[in-house]
Amino acid sequence: MKFTTVFLALGAFLASITLTEAAAIDHAGPWSQIHHKDSIEHFQIYAAAKESDLRTAKPVMSKCSVKFPKNKAYTYHQFAEGGLLEFQRLGAHTMGINCPECTPQQVGNLYLTKWSNYFECKVQDHRA
Repeated sequence: MKFTTVFLALGAFLASITLTEAAAIDHAGPWSQIHHKDSIEHFQIYAAAKESDLRTAKPVMSKCSVKFPKNKAYTYHQFAEGGLLEFQRLGAHTMGINCPECTPQQVGNLYLTKWSNYFECKVQDHRA
């Protein structure tokens, strides 16, 4: 009985921590603000205003994933180095990448010239 009570209390505590962390980031921000980076499997790329809530914006590119999963750490290092991009967790395994200084066409050009080395996107908006 005591074990069950302690187990339920611990579960409730852990759930509240997870919900608080998820609710804390309601807009795009720096890479250092993102936690649990290893669970990221998919990306969506945006050209929204600075510090926008990417959950309500339309992505320029979606269904993106890291090209070489073994090089995931190197890809994340590239994210952390540049000051151009903002990031927001969109789901348990999905990350939003925002280029606030870019138009959709510039995002498309960046993808073709730089980002396609690191990840590939299955869907492109007609604006890119």
